[in-house]
Amino acid sequence: MTESSGPRLTGLRAVIVEDEVLIGIFLAELLAELGCNVIANVTRVSKALELLEKERPDFVLLDVNVGGEMSYSLADALIERGIRFLFVTGYNSPSLLGKYKDYPRLEKPVAFQELNDALLELMQAP
Repeated sequence: MTESSGPRLTGLRAVIVEDEVLIGIFLAELLAELGCNVIANVTRVSKALELLEKERPDFVLLDVNVGGEMSYSLADALIERGIRFLFVTGYNSPSLLGKYKDYPRLEKPVAFQELNDALLELMQAP
């Protein structure tokens, strides 16, 4: 864990929605290093939506394209529930995010410090 993350990220409950298993594992390892608890690492939007019926994470890392399905329906569900999320995508064009272009996002590949900084900002947002 870096000094910059400190206790502000420690213990936060996270969900990862990523169809590429190795990227999901990598993100889970980064989150663990930051002190977060990954409660689920799912590869389909439908599984994430089901999970939201039972769990309330502090935040979600959300790939834009999950197995060929755009994850915007999940983003809408997160917004409705007041759950913070961060798009993590290989797309480098904000236009691909449509009405979600103003929501926070990171481009893959994600670096440790970049994720740390983005999560600190996400969790401090009103």
